[in-house]
Amino acid sequence: MIAFLLITLSLVVSVTAKVPSLTDENFLSLTAGKTVFIKFFAPWCEFCQEMEKDFEKLYDEWSDVPDVLIAEVDCHADGKGQKICNKYKINTLPMVKWGSTDMSLENYDYEYTLEAMNNFGVEFFVPMCSVTNVHLCDDETKAFVDMYKAMKEVDLDAAIAKAEDELLEALVIADEKEKVLREIEQKQVEEKGSVPEQVQIILEEEQKKIVTERVAALAKHEKSGIDTMLAVKAMVSVSDEL
Repeated sequence: MIAFLLITLSLVVSVTAKVPSLTDENFLSLTAGKTVFIKFFAPWCEFCQEMEKDFEKLYDEWSDVPDVLIAEVDCHADGKGQKICNKYKINTLPMVKWGSTDMSLENYDYEYTLEAMNNFGVEFFVPMCSVTNVHLCDDETKAFVDMYKAMKEVDLDAAIAKAEDELLEALVIADEKEKVLREIEQKQVEEKGSVPEQVQIILEEEQKKIVTERVAALAKHEKSGIDTMLAVKAMVSVSDEL
């Protein structure tokens, strides 16, 4: 009986994830000032499951390095990282991104084996430009960080809200345009049994324009300095708590 319990416990331990889970609530506070290596996954993803053990071993290798964070985000519809996954345009799983969340994240485009990821880390897991490592930033970035740090909290909140509202407005407009296209397509089917070729061509061209507008809105949002503003706000919030 005791042997059975020990075996059962060992199995439970072996499947318990040790990798920190990032959520919409803790993302900024846990990643601030660190070089991050983040796996975006979903529980049902077969390839995500295949890399799980190597990713846990990678976490073990780097867990004692204070300026490095190996973590994961659950992009499942019921997960707690949906906003993060949307923000970083995660459209395939698994996906791994690395860098500084204060500035930007890059795609990790190599093998998902422990050896490959660890070798990558040895070369690239170094302190990076961030609001807490501003001395590593170029002069232009330093100027922006200093500007945001000097802002009153109410003004910083207003700048963040403006950037978020502009993105939301652009995405809502794009959604409304798509709705109109769907209504036109549906009406054509109801009246004529199918969509005429010429109409279909026009609808496809309009859809391409909408995609372009959506991509442009996301790019403008990223260039607005929103990540740096949010990182500065998170740093100020943590210092206030202390």
